[in-house]
Amino acid sequence: MSEDLREKISELGEDLEERIKNLVKRANKKDGFDGDDVIQSFFDEKEKLQKIFPDRDEETIEHQAWIRINGPWLSKLNTNAKVFEGIIIGAGDAFDPNNSRKRSALKMYKNDFDRAIDEGYVDVEKNIFDDEGNKIGKIDDDDNIVKNPRDYIRHAEGYYREKDSDDSPEKFWMSLRGNNALNVDIPVMTPVKFLATRAGDDVGREGVDYLNPVRNLKFEKIQSDEITAESALELPLIKDNKVELHEIQNMHESQIGYGNRYAVKGYATYVDDSPHPETDNMRFSISNDKLGDTAYTVWVPEHLHDKIDFDVGSPVIVYGEIRENVYNEQTTYNIQAWGLYADPDEKIPKSDVIEDIQTNDDFSEVY
Repeated sequence: MSEDLREKISELGEDLEERIKNLVKRANKKDGFDGDDVIQSFFDEKEKLQKIFPDRDEETIEHQAWIRINGPWLSKLNTNAKVFEGIIIGAGDAFDPNNSRKRSALKMYKNDFDRAIDEGYVDVEKNIFDDEGNKIGKIDDDDNIVKNPRDYIRHAEGYYREKDSDDSPEKFWMSLRGNNALNVDIPVMTPVKFLATRAGDDVGREGVDYLNPVRNLKFEKIQSDEITAESALELPLIKDNKVELHEIQNMHESQIGYGNRYAVKGYATYVDDSPHPETDNMRFSISNDKLGDTAYTVWVPEHLHDKIDFDVGSPVIVYGEIRENVYNEQTTYNIQAWGLYADPDEKIPKSDVIEDIQTNDDFSEVY
């Protein structure tokens, strides 16, 4: 325990000091945990509560702060999860895998209720079923699909190793479900630490470790000289899946679409950091010297909006799904970003200098 933190908790009441010290001891005994983090979390929580309730007495604030940190810490320390550190190369949006079936059921229910029942889409209580007869949702009294957080899934992938180890980073895949899928912030292309357990060796794809997140997952940003975006770009997940922009149109169509993620690099030719009115995606376009006047649109989901901190002319690496788009009988390609990186030493910072020439407001491609 650092001297500063030891002195801070000594100023607390005797009972509270003892409780915190016991929790610190438990944290120090578990690999990957640091008791100082327990103490810091208490004082961070105390400071937050004091801002919310400036007139509340300090003893009550401290009691509330203890209650708020004790449960989450016990949950972490009682699990067999390990602390990992690594970098997330890409993360998708949260989605409901049964969304298409639910929308079809709602449409049929509104247009032909009897048929919807006969074909097994819904029952008289407005429950929704899949093709195998499993209940997957419900229509409410206002004829809308009930949104249930438990139905949502989100995927992330990157590299990891046990905290403070010298092991080489391994490739991982993680599926977040429920509240984790909807509410967890996933920092991309920045070093993080997090709690998870390894799935069995027989789970998933060869060469990829599947990690199971803890119940209240949190990715905490860390400082690391070894785990960096630059080093991650040289690892196989990016390097082995790199496609030159001018080769996209020659790729076999089976390699394009959902689940097929590639890394592309190009120069930003247009940047629009205004969220799309229907999807909240931002967008920019990239090209290279072999594409001439052709450029491909990159759609950027909300969790990557902060990565659009560059201007036209900046070199950018995008990791994501390449999708084919037909508009006015012409085939073009766009990229749904999972990960995004513009080298701080090479990018051109945002400015208003050339904003006037960016006038393309064609939203024909809606993703």
